[in-house]
Amino acid sequence: CHTISLIRLFQLLILVLSSTDAGVMTWIAAGGTPAISALNNATANELVTVGATTTELDAEPNLLYDGNKLVMNFDTSATTAVAQTILHIDVDKTGVTANSTTTALVGMDVDLNDSETNHSGSTVTMTGIDMDVVAANPTGAYTNIGLDINVTGADDNYAAIFRAGNVGIGTDSPDFLLQLESSSSTGPVLNIKNTHTDNNGGELRFWQADTGNGANGDVLGTLSFYGNDGGGADQVFANIIAKTSDVTAGAEEGKLEFQVATAGSSGSMETVLTIDGGAAA
Repeated sequence: CHTISLIRLFQLLILVLSSTDAGVMTWIAAGGTPAISALNNATANELVTVGATTTELDAEPNLLYDGNKLVMNFDTSATTAVAQTILHIDVDKTGVTANSTTTALVGMDVDLNDSETNHSGSTVTMTGIDMDVVAANPTGAYTNIGLDINVTGADDNYAAIFRAGNVGIGTDSPDFLLQLESSSSTGPVLNIKNTHTDNNGGELRFWQADTGNGANGDVLGTLSFYGNDGGGADQVFANIIAKTSDVTAGAEEGKLEFQVATAGSSGSMETVLTIDGGAAA
């Protein structure tokens, strides 16, 4: 059995700050050779990495940190093929999660909080992720992709979960949970496409998922058609409304109502056609 005194242990751990004639400062073990012999291209705010010569550190001009902001910069003027990943987060789980334990891995967590009561005349905007992918001169076969998501292999696979807030496509100020907006004369278009070879098609589903029992006359969904009237005000001109007629289990009946705005009722909606399942359609 070998023993070592505390004094000898401290002697082994002692590091000495050494300076070369050129003024380069290095930490070395007492009586040893420098572990790091040089810091190359030192510039303020540049992060350093271990160089090709492992006793040297290299300042990275494209990796900057000023204490508040981390900047990773990549510029290329190459005319040949380029394949470059700027930020790569790689997590490999190889351990077997034990029974009755939970593993939760998060690749990136962005957390912005404002707990203050701001001045009534102030403007505050907090953006978790701001992504710009812009091609100024897209000559040739050019494709821009904002997000490329592939989530597979689990019991439940969710490509995205939006817990709160409105989603805008074509607008930065959506008024509804999902708003599609376009200034094109032919848009926006919501396309539901099924490429299977059988005789089934896609589905647009309205689901009135009441936690209790349904009732006769429940509105299951409405298709509304809006436009501007002569005064520029928003106006609904037509509705297609689906309702329950009879919710008796095993004898359910449904109803479709077609409504249009009617001049005789000052533009309010009037039901002009009703299709009622009844005993038979």
